[in-house]
Amino acid sequence: MEQRAIVHDRPGGVRLHVQQWFVADAPQVLLLPGRGEPAAKYDELASEWVQRGFSVSALDWRGQGASGRESALPNRGHIRSFDDYAEDLVQICQELHVRDAVVVAHSMGGHMALRLAHDHADMVRGLILSAPMVALNLPGPRWAIGRTLQLALRLGLGERHVPVGRVNTGFDDNDLTGDRGRYDRYAQLLADRPELTTGQATLAWLSAALHSIDLIWRPGYAERIAAPCLMCVPADDSVVPPDGVRAFASRLPRARCVVFPRAKHELFAEQDGIRAALWQQMDAFLATLPASTAR
Repeated sequence: MEQRAIVHDRPGGVRLHVQQWFVADAPQVLLLPGRGEPAAKYDELASEWVQRGFSVSALDWRGQGASGRESALPNRGHIRSFDDYAEDLVQICQELHVRDAVVVAHSMGGHMALRLAHDHADMVRGLILSAPMVALNLPGPRWAIGRTLQLALRLGLGERHVPVGRVNTGFDDNDLTGDRGRYDRYAQLLADRPELTTGQATLAWLSAALHSIDLIWRPGYAERIAAPCLMCVPADDSVVPPDGVRAFASRLPRARCVVFPRAKHELFAEQDGIRAALWQQMDAFLATLPASTAR
């Protein structure tokens, strides 16, 4: 296995970073992090896939990780449209010759994995999605938040931080993982490499996210996603509502939905017992997939 970083320049001057755990002549895993997460956070998970005989490529989405930022203002998780994420992802897949891959994705990455499987079925052999962002826990009615965001964007306030949401101040009050060791290791990664830090989401990001969520809930959209899918649902998720994930999974032609008790939002960073149960489900799902024809 060889670890390497690849940089791709996209139109508009945004530079995209891809972290690879490369294994020659091995089937492919495409690893898609959630909002704000750098690819470097997933070293443990990627190494576990390598041990199973896969070559892994993880994308830093534009605006986060080691990729170029969308805003000149500091500490902003910013995007204008999720179509930009979608176009970046397809371009990266084409440049890396990704085809017939197992797509492993978390939260926002899971949302974009669904869009990839819908638009480019040949690139996807199977989907393993942790808390996929098919909905968001919002602080008020969807219609009211949508109108407020429309007004804010018209007033040129799109790069302002979303003014709601609790900021974690340490492990004891975090709503992402119950594993202190993994929480501390991620905190240390960002302390050692502060350039990987992404700030709170902007109003434009939230508006774009809600528009993209509306897209995947359109009649017939989910039903056209043909790839086998393992939906992994943390029972105690406060970010993505578990009921929303189960409802979306029920519309996919080939989905299996598994709920993990006592798990918070970040399943891949949860306690060892939860991760062992998760790997049991993922290994069983892999055994059902046809062999990859791409290397």
